[in-house]
Amino acid sequence: MRSVWPFLLSVLLFAPPASQAQEFYSAPYYCTINPGNTTVTISSYGGSGGAVVIPETISGYLVTGIGEDAFYFAENVTSVTIPSGVTNISDGAFLNSTNIAAINVATNNPAYMSLAGVLFNKTQTRLVAFSEANAASSYTIPDGVVSM
Repeated sequence: MRSVWPFLLSVLLFAPPASQAQEFYSAPYYCTINPGNTTVTISSYGGSGGAVVIPETISGYLVTGIGEDAFYFAENVTSVTIPSGVTNISDGAFLNSTNIAAINVATNNPAYMSLAGVLFNKTQTRLVAFSEANAASSYTIPDGVVSM
């Protein structure tokens, strides 16, 4: 009986590499190209801060997502405005961004909305992000919210 090891070894050595997500930088955003090569997810923000308005497109790609930790420790960011095309915001996208006072969403966004700077899914059943620098001294979670 012949050994199959040489064959398996040749398959492993000469097989094409597994596809990896393509990433690029377009100031001030680091982006990952999503499957289908027409949309991107913002994976990190590298700008100077202030009021950040996420564009509808970056380098010709429609912005559809904000990735986990995208604004992690973005200490100079004071607010974020999310465009209508963003339909996926990962958990922790705004984690430890202590100076963000408001997260605003385009009114025609089909997946998300904002009430007083607090980010919800469109049906207001999930509180997605509460800004750490929100001026409210207390906050009452709206009726209907079932997850955070």
